[in-house]
Amino acid sequence: MSTPQRFYNRTPGPIPVARLPTDDNDSSPPLLAPLTLDYEKFLDDNNKCKEKIEACINLAKKNLQIKKQKWINGIPAFEEERQRTMRELESALKAGSNLQEMLKKEQEEMDEIKRDVSLSQNQYQLLMDRKESIQKQVADMEEEVRKARDASNARLQWLQKQSVKNEPELKLYQEKSAMEIRAVREDVVAFIFTCINDRDPTRQYSFTLDCSAYQYKVLACSLSSDIYNPLLTELNITRDLYAFIKKMRKAFREVHNKS
Repeated sequence: MSTPQRFYNRTPGPIPVARLPTDDNDSSPPLLAPLTLDYEKFLDDNNKCKEKIEACINLAKKNLQIKKQKWINGIPAFEEERQRTMRELESALKAGSNLQEMLKKEQEEMDEIKRDVSLSQNQYQLLMDRKESIQKQVADMEEEVRKARDASNARLQWLQKQSVKNEPELKLYQEKSAMEIRAVREDVVAFIFTCINDRDPTRQYSFTLDCSAYQYKVLACSLSSDIYNPLLTELNITRDLYAFIKKMRKAFREVHNKS
């Protein structure tokens, strides 16, 4: 809270308003009564207004951070879902190929048996039933593969649309927080800070975090390990990534702004 300017630091009281003189011998009372300003009430109202504005700003920052964190958290979940779907798809295709091969062999057997005049009708019907069963299994498997592919495509389209919606908010957040988040590879993220060095605000400072396991790991950092290791240990205990990023930024400023 800023200190009021010096011309406000005076004892509150009535502020007289002088009337304009009419002539030298005019002894009549002032035309207007003195104005009284309740300075303490004015300051109190002003402070309350500032507090409300600051509360609104903090709430907006918090909501933006929550949206951004949801977006970041959604990236690993989508990748895991995509890999799981791909594995299921490969397994289904392999199973379908095996069933097709089985069907081919069964067809060859049936043709051979049909050429045999001694083939009984019961055996023939059994093979036909078996063929229909295999064909049904193939059709069911193809339908499951199609549904899995459609679901994966729908999920991908939704995430792409969500990414487009979140991009302006993320860009605004990065500009306001002077921080950029980059995906290095799967489950590895780089955090790049600016406005750290007061002498060169555009200079970048970064660290790379491995999120692939339960225990976070710092893969690269321009700070020495004896500075960030205590913060990393605290992160693995509290799981509070937002607090860890704030403390890392503070550590960068303390190191690079020493007099």
